[in-house]
Amino acid sequence: MDEDVQRRLVQYIEGGGTLILFPSIPTRDLKGNACTVLKDYMDVDIKEKVEWNFVSLDGIDSISTHYAEVYEGKGIIPFGYIDDASGRCCAFEKKIGNGRVIVCGAGFELEQEFKIDVVKDWLKERGLNQLLKQKSFWTFG
Repeated sequence: MDEDVQRRLVQYIEGGGTLILFPSIPTRDLKGNACTVLKDYMDVDIKEKVEWNFVSLDGIDSISTHYAEVYEGKGIIPFGYIDDASGRCCAFEKKIGNGRVIVCGAGFELEQEFKIDVVKDWLKERGLNQLLKQKSFWTFG
């Protein structure tokens, strides 16, 4: 994500907005150069990337992912974890200034209906249930 877009998103959060990032926190611009404006503003560390594993989100376990980012940071409120005994955080909410960020760093495809419900549930849990409306299994509006 380019630097100017990341800076505008920081302004959005500072203005009281809620930013949802899924499935990762951007760390490069569109040319592949390092660009961590948003990550630095959130004061969150990406500790590692885990490939082909399972995660738990809001108590729903065994969600298959092709990758997940592991996060650490002050003030994060985790709601997702790598599905093992480590307790590593892969999804969190954090209040920053007047706004907040919601990050789900688990890359999973919505190829199964229950995964759509998982996304709807974590949005609803955070008061954002009107963002995603499903007309049918294959159509969103």
